[in-house]
Amino acid sequence: MKHKHTERGQAIVLIALAIVGLVGLTGLSVDMGMSFANRRQAQNAADNAALSTALLAIRNEGATQSELEAKAEDIMRANGFNPDDGTTTITVNRPPADGPYSNCSNPPQEVRDQYPEFDCNEFIQIIINTETKTFFAPVVGINQTANRVEAVARAKPPENTILFDGAAVVGLAPNGNSFEAKSASTTWHINGGGIFGNYNVVRHKNSTVDMQSGYCVTAVNSAYTGGWTGAFPCTPVIEGAPAYAYPDDITPLLPPIPACNGTATVNGNTVSPEAGKDGSVAAFIDGAHYEPGLYCINDANGNFHDTMTGTDVTFFITDTNFTFKFNGGGSMAFQAPTSGTYKGMLMFSDITPTPCTQNIHYRGNGGAENIGTVFLPSACIDGRGNSEAHNIRSQIIGYRVTSNGTGDLYVTFNPDDNYKPPVPPQIELAE
Repeated sequence: MKHKHTERGQAIVLIALAIVGLVGLTGLSVDMGMSFANRRQAQNAADNAALSTALLAIRNEGATQSELEAKAEDIMRANGFNPDDGTTTITVNRPPADGPYSNCSNPPQEVRDQYPEFDCNEFIQIIINTETKTFFAPVVGINQTANRVEAVARAKPPENTILFDGAAVVGLAPNGNSFEAKSASTTWHINGGGIFGNYNVVRHKNSTVDMQSGYCVTAVNSAYTGGWTGAFPCTPVIEGAPAYAYPDDITPLLPPIPACNGTATVNGNTVSPEAGKDGSVAAFIDGAHYEPGLYCINDANGNFHDTMTGTDVTFFITDTNFTFKFNGGGSMAFQAPTSGTYKGMLMFSDITPTPCTQNIHYRGNGGAENIGTVFLPSACIDGRGNSEAHNIRSQIIGYRVTSNGTGDLYVTFNPDDNYKPPVPPQIELAE
């Protein structure tokens, strides 16, 4: 006689063992799921802490290590971690202590490609180590799990950059000839920077463009001439350069547009700004001396024969339709401010609806001895007759820049004396 109940008893044992195994696997899955969730939460906390400490470093250049650590701990608490309970630690390294951003002198090639101006001190590393207690894993001897997460943020401080890569003469016209040296025997003497044309750069056969210091002719479309003179350690003519969208890419480069809420006073040949105002309305007056300040020129039209002077002055041209001529012995001897919002900016205007309704002509033997940037993005700037325009330490930026005469035009660009628009700080996760 067979005893089937014995087989049933064996099955019960197997089922019981299987249940225990399933419960154990379920418990381990729960513990591992909690560990993974803890890791994701810790990574979010590390990312947020890296960005927050980077922001603190930007806002406070003198932020100490303890201040950065305190900020990181605050972010940890806001993300559900308590750095005081013994289960979580946070480390703040500036610069990073390991990884590709830690090598200040010789970072990996991929880092140099991503950050051409690499500075390891711009990077902040956050490392978070956490411990999570297990509920079921102690059965197999695992009482806790550990996670290590890391985040690196870049805190690039604000800076001031040179307009148009330091070109001494810039033509912004996105079509036709942005720069053109025409006819007769005009000679451009350019030192400390090159020529940039937002489309074509042209030198006619009877004109000469003499550039020194190794700076080049750069054109978005083409640069065609019978040849260039000067010292050229680099390629004399560069074609196919990146274009600036006109006017969208130009407007952000301009200084702040003043309110023009003041009125300048004229006493004899001296023009003075109204105190406490954001720009004083004035006109160009032949032979006048302008006291330091910001002037809004509402009438730039006319012929000027006598020298106008001024130090620490900026002229914002509100007149959108004028022809401004320096004739005979007329000249300018203006110097831009050496500090403040308009540091290095001598003369500028906003974008106008129609290019070349603003015109500046250097005519006769008129000269221009200026220090600072002339940034008239919608104006046509032209040297005519036998003018000699001496733009000392200046950067000439117009819509079209041309010459048509027998004179010499001297442009010597010095970055330290010209306008550099501010670039906002950059905060980003590097990894």
